[in-house]
Amino acid sequence: MSTTERQQRAEQSARSELGLAPATPLEAAEASVALKCALNDENWSAPTAQRLDILCTEWDFSHIVNGDLLRYALVHSPDYRRRLRELAAEALISQRLAPELCISPHPLSYAQQQSLLPGAHNHAVLFAAAQFFTHEFYPLAVDAFSCDSERQGRPFFNILGIHLDWLDSTGHAHRAIALDTERNRLLEIPLDPTLPIHSAYFLSLGSDESALHDEWSTRLAMPQVNPAAAAALADDKCATAQVWANAGLPVPPFTAVEPRDIETATRFITTHGEAVIKPNAESEGRGVAYLQSPADCAAYWRSGHTEQNALLQARRDRVFFREPQTGAIRTLALRLNVGCDGVHWRVESGYAQLGSHANSPASRGRGGAIIALAQLEHNLVYQNKDHWQPLCLDQNFWHETTTRAESAAAAFANLLLVGLDIIIDLGDDGQPSALLLEANPRPAGLCHARLLRDGQTGVGTAMWNGLYAQLEQTATAAL
Repeated sequence: MSTTERQQRAEQSARSELGLAPATPLEAAEASVALKCALNDENWSAPTAQRLDILCTEWDFSHIVNGDLLRYALVHSPDYRRRLRELAAEALISQRLAPELCISPHPLSYAQQQSLLPGAHNHAVLFAAAQFFTHEFYPLAVDAFSCDSERQGRPFFNILGIHLDWLDSTGHAHRAIALDTERNRLLEIPLDPTLPIHSAYFLSLGSDESALHDEWSTRLAMPQVNPAAAAALADDKCATAQVWANAGLPVPPFTAVEPRDIETATRFITTHGEAVIKPNAESEGRGVAYLQSPADCAAYWRSGHTEQNALLQARRDRVFFREPQTGAIRTLALRLNVGCDGVHWRVESGYAQLGSHANSPASRGRGGAIIALAQLEHNLVYQNKDHWQPLCLDQNFWHETTTRAESAAAAFANLLLVGLDIIIDLGDDGQPSALLLEANPRPAGLCHARLLRDGQTGVGTAMWNGLYAQLEQTATAAL
């Protein structure tokens, strides 16, 4: 395939993805989508590492608005080249769950920046793991815009996705991602001059998330959604379970266990039967395993899970998901996002996580899947002797569950958003009942969240009202 043919195909794909008419000239930022498509063209014979350099020399920039600036960035900007490669690689392994991200090769003019960022307050969603970050960022930005519109009829928050590497020593950003609400697309822009950040939230920090959260939360002296000191309890599974139990909230039987403590594990499994082991400071299913015997626990530690204390919980998930097409039985856990407006906690959104089969932890990160809560209807079962029986979750169950979730979230002082993981047990009367498992102050999977009030995509507005209230209190105290 010739370069001209590849470019034409890529530009048409970009126009389609961006909702543009077939003959519309591409702006320089929009052309980044075409370049991404070209990098992933299956007809390349050149190695992946060489494709960018080939595009620099062979691509026709003359019909692109500000094409000279685009070509300059493609040749000379390490940030632009790196981000283009990252987005191209991401596109190969996942479907797009957020609007396209267009990368501007140059800073915006003052008028353009004011149009994109009309609010008075710059709020940074800080991240370290770039892959799929826009999936997490987009619903937060939409919620903040909706919240501002409802509260005061105009934007207050400029929601900015900012990699930790895009901050300078003064806490100013030299690069950011923002939502273009008029065109419903995401735009990544270099910032010149740099932009001050007024408040922050930490998300998508990678496998070392707790340490990074603590480091940067301490470093940045500004109002924060879920500062590290407030998130410490939620990051400690054992302490969280104990706080909930002390408050009379329903949790599975549990105990803390040190690495290789076979004696404690043996007593627990002998008493409670099948158990779940979880590294105390991990999240999103990392290191979780089911144990049916003390020998399983010994094998677990031999496999390399030796560095940190763990939480042992009796396995009490007795309600499963049955695939409507295949009849396959899969484990089930609910994720409920609970926000705080500064006074009240409210369950606003959620989704369900499935395991890969009936004896696999319910986690997308462990080969499972995420589905909408609405898909649970008519697809839940429990085991009655050797038979699977259908089960429905009625309004009483959901009322009880949301009440418990809000009480559980209230245990975390000074947090504004908590993702709670919940399983469904069956009582002696055969009725389903929610058990609290753990909390996450940096909840993932936000692109899958659906608002409970209407089933639409969203996380919730309570956290934005809570942050706004904090800022108002700070401003009033300073007078």
